[in-house]
Amino acid sequence: FLKNYIINYYKLFIPICIAIVGIGSVWRKEIFSLLFKEQYMNSSNPFVLLLIVFCLNMLFRNLYGNLNSAIGKMKFNTIASVIAIVELVILSYFLVPTFGLIGMVYSVGITLFSSGIILGIFFLNYYKRLK
Repeated sequence: FLKNYIINYYKLFIPICIAIVGIGSVWRKEIFSLLFKEQYMNSSNPFVLLLIVFCLNMLFRNLYGNLNSAIGKMKFNTIASVIAIVELVILSYFLVPTFGLIGMVYSVGITLFSSGIILGIFFLNYYKRLK
């Protein structure tokens, strides 16, 4: 059941993520002008990067965080969250002063992606023990 759930999750959400990033990339200026004032138009590139981060988060952290909760392993989520907070503080300390807004986007992106990988490793180790 768990294996089928993961496969079906990716069948659904990979095309959704591709569509989100594709639409956001192609029409980023139009989306930005619709949602924000003209003064923020220079932030359209970080917007696309944040869309990619959001989609990676959806594909890894959300999936495996929810699965860990469903199997009663909330401690996995707690461990990954503590690691993520420490990682975000460290990355932000080094990247934001150097790269500004893009540095924060990178910090958040790396943190969410790596915590999703950590949650995936926790879940897959549990899953292997079921066999």
